[in-house]
Amino acid sequence: MKITNTKKLPSFLVKAAEFWAQHHDSQAEYSVTELLDAPRRVALMSQHADQLTEDVSDRMWSLLGSSVHKVIEAALEADDDDTLISEHRMFAEIDGIRISGQCDVYDSSSNQLYDLKTASVWEIINGVREEREQQLNCYAYLGRREGWKVDGIAAVFILRDWSKNKALEHDYPADQAFVYPLKMWDDAVTEQFLRDRIRVHEDAKVKLPYCTPEEQWRREDKFAVRVSSAKKALRVKDSMAEAHQWMAEQGKGEFVEVRPGKAVRCEDYCSVRDYCTQYGAMTLSQQSRNEAS
Repeated sequence: MKITNTKKLPSFLVKAAEFWAQHHDSQAEYSVTELLDAPRRVALMSQHADQLTEDVSDRMWSLLGSSVHKVIEAALEADDDDTLISEHRMFAEIDGIRISGQCDVYDSSSNQLYDLKTASVWEIINGVREEREQQLNCYAYLGRREGWKVDGIAAVFILRDWSKNKALEHDYPADQAFVYPLKMWDDAVTEQFLRDRIRVHEDAKVKLPYCTPEEQWRREDKFAVRVSSAKKALRVKDSMAEAHQWMAEQGKGEFVEVRPGKAVRCEDYCSVRDYCTQYGAMTLSQQSRNEAS
């Protein structure tokens, strides 16, 4: 992948982004992170690896998250406490396919495995992504094959956009950093999960599947009941029928405003969208809808 610098940021940031973009484990066919990703996206990234570009300005949060990992790794290396293991790369072979995973911290004194997550407050408000549980269980599985005893797994969230002024609001995270325990799976369940993920990724090398709405981070269309004299909607519904029903029942509202949905990852965060026919077809469809309206 080529790192561009359209915002004219200092060259040391470009060098850091280029270094981290090349940071890839070549000792395994898949990392756990890749297995959890959309098979279509991973296959397209492999096919177009030499053609992909990403601007350094879009990699800042990734670099900041990586720096936290590096500071912790350096601190634990300098410490005499050998019960804490950091950034340890683990391997396993399933159905002839070699996979790898790297946990952030394993504490052998409590048999706990931790993964650091720099995230948005919105993930906590809207619900922690299921990939967190999947990833940590895969690491626990690999750790046990290393001989570790793993009794618990947890994500350590560091919320990059947390506001102290909002901390007392309902459903807003009370703290900027906290431990979030995750449900543990049996090894048999985890191994079958890994086997299934390997299969869909191997199949994608032969025939590209479509990304699911979940993999696209899709937000569906919303329908806002409005009056022309107010900036805010009176009510927002999931369908036009529900919006009109609410207007009829409440005797309020002058018109319904359609708020188009969005495939958030495709439009804002996917580096292979220019090579994706699914995204191209979706864009053309949206253009047709806009012209029709």
